Amino acid sequence: MANLYRVTDRQEQSSSCFAALLRKRPDDLSLAKESFKGILEAGRAERIPELYPHLSEEVRKDPMIRFLHADALARLGQWRRAEDILEENGGLEVPDLREGETSYSDLYVRIRLLESREQGRETDARSIRIPARIDLRMNAPERPRTTENPDEN
Repeated sequence: MANLYRVTDRQEQSSSCFAALLRKRPDDLSLAKESFKGILEAGRAERIPELYPHLSEEVRKDPMIRFLHADALARLGQWRRAEDILEENGGLEVPDLREGETSYSDLYVRIRLLESREQGRETDARSIRIPARIDLRMNAPERPRTTENPDEN
């Protein structure tokens, strides 16, 4: 039902349905991934931090779930918490993200922009250097990327 709402552009109903399903099946990794993506697509990022603690420990450890949780936190302005998730244990590797995917680099840029804003600096997104380990874009980068120490960016 959640996907029916999703494809008929009833995002609020879709988001609510995904959340309800996930509460009933907190150990279903596939459902958690689909639900988190659907909830983000619906513009309801605030639901993910509410749902995340209710997931089974195994599901919470999944790299894609952690990534989507970080994405939700960044969308909510909690860039430090998002960054902590991405940088934990030397950097989050998300096998589900393949070459050509831009969500990791987009999240990195969002975090850097939020950080700049908090520090009172104005930053152009195109000037942010994306570490090579998370830059999966296939096209010629519009923004510079770096192979240097990603912690310096």
